[in-house]
Amino acid sequence: SLVFKSDRWYCIEVFVKLNTPAVADGQLAAWIDGELKLEYSGREFRGALPTDPAPSTAKIQAVGLSARQIPVKGQVISADLSKTLVGMMNHVVSTVPFYRDRTLIPGYEVGGKTGTAQIWNPKANGGRGGWKHNIFNYSFIGYIARQPGHPDLIVAIRIEEGTPTVAKLGQLEMPVMSFGLFRRIAHDAITTPDLLPERTDAPPATTASR
Repeated sequence: SLVFKSDRWYCIEVFVKLNTPAVADGQLAAWIDGELKLEYSGREFRGALPTDPAPSTAKIQAVGLSARQIPVKGQVISADLSKTLVGMMNHVVSTVPFYRDRTLIPGYEVGGKTGTAQIWNPKANGGRGGWKHNIFNYSFIGYIARQPGHPDLIVAIRIEEGTPTVAKLGQLEMPVMSFGLFRRIAHDAITTPDLLPERTDAPPATTASR
């Protein structure tokens, strides 16, 4: 087993490939400092339809370790906390002009959070490691909703090894930003015929109970 030390940096990379709907061909792998530590294949993360539940348990085969069962977990957060988080994510993109002008979609509610991460290169500095210069991974995870407070779709965007054209305190901007891509994909998805069931008069399920 691996024991992490407190006096050094680690580069942890994760690869996930969703399975073909209803086919057990999904993959998951993880590397630590460039060495494969986890390999997970032939799995079914999603069913034939968006409403189908994923398998409740799965076996992970760690390299050099024995297989183990993942425990089944129930609801992760409460409905009240889910409502609070949805409100916070909406607040982020609706009150800051930099995000609002390139994220909001007329006629729908959206919310989300950006992420910008430096990239560790374990081979730099003669094997001692170092951060890649002026290269970052960008991300945005957000939702789009037909009814306020009740997300219909979650969209995750990741741009790997992007070089900013604008670099100043608190702002690393590229010609195409992760939240701009979110707006395009979320709009196309929410307007795709028959992708989502029609809303009923019954109160929609909360994010936490889906």
